Amino acid sequence: RRALLPALGATLIAPAVNLWGSGSFLLSLAPEAARARRLDTFYPISDQRFYPYSAGGLDYGPGFQRYVDPASRFEFRYPANYVQDQAVFLRNADRAYAQRTMDPALAAARGGAAARAPPRGSGPDVAFGPPGQAGEENLSVVIGSLVAGFS
Repeated sequence: RRALLPALGATLIAPAVNLWGSGSFLLSLAPEAARARRLDTFYPISDQRFYPYSAGGLDYGPGFQRYVDPASRFEFRYPANYVQDQAVFLRNADRAYAQRTMDPALAAARGGAAARAPPRGSGPDVAFGPPGQAGEENLSVVIGSLVAGFS
């Protein structure tokens, strides 16, 4: 009983936390069903057989993950080995913090939240790229307004 209970617990927990790629492996057995439920937001998924072990070892390279904007304005899939650009993430977090913590009386005196927060169009909303590079290859989403008369 002492050996069986920890083994059973590890068998149930390992796919939930993607231990040694077990969650990705199980979801890649039925990739379209996993994508339909947006489980690729949490685990990399691929159409390759035996993913992420298809190359003989643990390799997430051929898989994809999904990014969903918190405001549900857009979503896209990106390569599983890409990482999020921390400079863009921190800039957006600072902008959100400044907007949440602004005193309403101070905001009225300064002309609203736009007076302290950086403008929305000052860079990408989210950016991903391969680790260890200086931006030669990346995937960025920039949201901006259209010029008048453009449809």
